[in-house]
Amino acid sequence: MVEILPFRGLMFNENNVKDFSMVISPPYDVISPELKEKLRNANEHNIVNIILPDGKNCKKYTNASTLLDRWINEGVLVTDDRECFYIIEISFKTGHDTSKIKGFIGLTKIEPFEDGNIIPHEKTLSAPKEDRLKLLKKCMANFGMIYTLYHDNENKISQILDSVSSNGPFMDVSPYYDSKLHFRLWRACDKKDIIGIKTHMKDRKLLIADGHHRYETSMIYRNKNIKDRKNINESFFPGDYILTLYMESSQKNIKIYPTYRMVKFSNFPGIAGITEILGDLFKPAAIGSVNHERIVSLLDCAKSAKEKAFVISGKDSAYHLKYLKTRDDIVDIRQKYDNLDINILHNVLLKTLEKKLGILNTGFTNSAEEVFYNVRKNIFDIGIFLNTPSVSEMEEICLSGYLMPQKSTYFCPKPCTGLVMYKF
Repeated sequence: MVEILPFRGLMFNENNVKDFSMVISPPYDVISPELKEKLRNANEHNIVNIILPDGKNCKKYTNASTLLDRWINEGVLVTDDRECFYIIEISFKTGHDTSKIKGFIGLTKIEPFEDGNIIPHEKTLSAPKEDRLKLLKKCMANFGMIYTLYHDNENKISQILDSVSSNGPFMDVSPYYDSKLHFRLWRACDKKDIIGIKTHMKDRKLLIADGHHRYETSMIYRNKNIKDRKNINESFFPGDYILTLYMESSQKNIKIYPTYRMVKFSNFPGIAGITEILGDLFKPAAIGSVNHERIVSLLDCAKSAKEKAFVISGKDSAYHLKYLKTRDDIVDIRQKYDNLDINILHNVLLKTLEKKLGILNTGFTNSAEEVFYNVRKNIFDIGIFLNTPSVSEMEEICLSGYLMPQKSTYFCPKPCTGLVMYKF
């Protein structure tokens, strides 16, 4: 059973911060050095100053804690005067269209993945966890939230969220860093609504869509605290909970984008040589025009035809690679897992190239332009573009106990950091 709670959020004080758009930021792990500088210059109180603090080694985490305390003491940040679940609506533009998704924010009691109630969907890297743990220890706060998916088959929770959000929001903001995004927040403070949300959520499973590092970091912190407080007679420990965004997974506007790969080889034979090595497994076709729109179109066509295909881009040319062992008759969950594009990429394509050429380095990005730039500058030899699983495919596979490789998915839109935070 998942335990969730309302809480008194830590937020920027509207009396001291006149423009919320200038103090919020994207999640820490998608902020480039250039964007970090842009956010810092936008406003001295931008949350990026705490989530990506300046300083050498451990000093930067002390700097973050000092700055947090100062903002609280000066009234820049204030704690809400009542416990609530916070309903959030995220609007985002894709082309000329505007889409919306709605969820709510609360606290989730941290528990081991082995209990089967909170479920990861991909493997994680160790370095980000070490960094986030040091920040957590110093600040004792969650600035960003984990993004989770749940099923609401009878729409009971959705009805509560829609009822509360039928009135005007208390926060309505487009972030400075991305004018295509818009956030609106409401408080669900009524006892009946809080009980209703908790009751309907208690039998749900939560699938972590984004924020694995944050969750695992909080679990490490929690486990250490358990050892330190064995003889304390209390039932509620604030550090046992993590700030969480809950999204009903059937919303059609929840988008998953792929994370592209960039690869540097020990012995790069040129992109034509790559296609020769892969010739027994893939059918290559040269692409005359290399741009993101063309690549997406090719991959969309492959997905519609239930084919497995990739696009590899070199400095001067690109190829469409159709996997020769594509199957559309798979029903066994293990076979479905093996047949994911991301696993064919890792277990077939990259494994073959590693054996023949040796891989020096692999980079990850969600930006096609970054791929093209790094290949053009010879930082990497090739870029690899691929399709991503659907939300329903990911749920089916992960709820059956399988984990995708690291950097398999990129959920969009991402919630921002700094709207509502949790200090304990």
